[in-house]
Amino acid sequence: MTTLVDQLIQRVKELEKQLEEKKYDVVHRGADEEFRANKFPPRHAASSCEVVGQGAFEGCTNLDSITFLPFYDRRKMLLMLCFSKTFNQNYPGPMRSILSFTGWGMVKKIGMNAFKGCTSLTSIKIPNSLKHIGEGAFEGCTSLKSITLPDSVTTIGDSVFDRCTSLTSIHLPDSLTTIGEWTFQCCTSLTSIELPDSLETIDGFNGTSLKSITLPDSVTTIECSAFADCTSLESIELPKSLTEIVAYAFQNCKSLTSINGNVKKIGEFAFEGCSSLKSVKIPDSLKHIGDAAFTDCTSLESITLPNTLERIGRWAFNECSSLTSITIPDSVETVGIAAFEGCSSLKSIILPESIKTIEGVIAPDNVQIIYPQMRRRRKKRKCNEYI
Repeated sequence: MTTLVDQLIQRVKELEKQLEEKKYDVVHRGADEEFRANKFPPRHAASSCEVVGQGAFEGCTNLDSITFLPFYDRRKMLLMLCFSKTFNQNYPGPMRSILSFTGWGMVKKIGMNAFKGCTSLTSIKIPNSLKHIGEGAFEGCTSLKSITLPDSVTTIGDSVFDRCTSLTSIHLPDSLTTIGEWTFQCCTSLTSIELPDSLETIDGFNGTSLKSITLPDSVTTIECSAFADCTSLESIELPKSLTEIVAYAFQNCKSLTSINGNVKKIGEFAFEGCSSLKSVKIPDSLKHIGDAAFTDCTSLESITLPNTLERIGRWAFNECSSLTSITIPDSVETVGIAAFEGCSSLKSIILPESIKTIEGVIAPDNVQIIYPQMRRRRKKRKCNEYI
């Protein structure tokens, strides 16, 4: 008489045999269809699996957990499969109705959009073998709350956690050097994050709820729109290693009150719409202020420009209505059109002798512009009084 235990053992042997025959190393797009047809995951359960491929589980809206287990747990998991209604041959439901996914093997790569739109996914256990997470891999996983990335990961692709609106914490490994574009875009529950000392290029926090952030000394570049629309961001520590703040980096950070750093260039629209920004301390290294860099910084009262500055871009301080004074250093050669347009609290602007190019009207009519020629005439008249 065949017992239940004998049946289970026989079932495990059958599954193991089928797995050995297939030996897949990639989970392909359309894995959902395979679950529907096979009632067990021949590709996902392969012990040699190294890649979760492009779009493999995209749109599996009821998938709520993922675990990648090492090879030695394979038999244990096969036993679990025997009890799981998900993989029972009498259960016809497609993958979209499963509650969890369990895979194993030495996974090294998760491909583009692999788990995109899995809106019920709450947790992920990633193996230490993983090196790369592809673009949009977990985009739109709106129930995902936390994730720990292993030390083997060196790069995170674009939009990996885009719109993971429940994500409150993530551990970034010390091996990480690059965070891609839109990586954490619109992760509205993410209020804090600790960045590793290995990080060189930072991007992809636009639209998060970060309140403060300290960039490690290893960071040399803040990419375009990296912190744009972080409306809760109040302060940021810029490292001495940072050489450039590129376009739109802090655009519309409406709670940001002050900045300081050691950069050589501030890109266009970098701080546009930072309506709480009151003071800016710019280092002696700065050479270029980009177009509209401080446009609509309506609370900005003062700014100190260094003697290294060569160009003030178009609309650089446009609509800075609280700006009462500004001193343009002797190093400045070019002032862009409308650089101080809308600065209604300014009384006058004194242009230095170094000025070579003025690109049209730079300030409203109520602001007195004192040109180098006017300064020379004034000095001459004053000297003549003592002859």
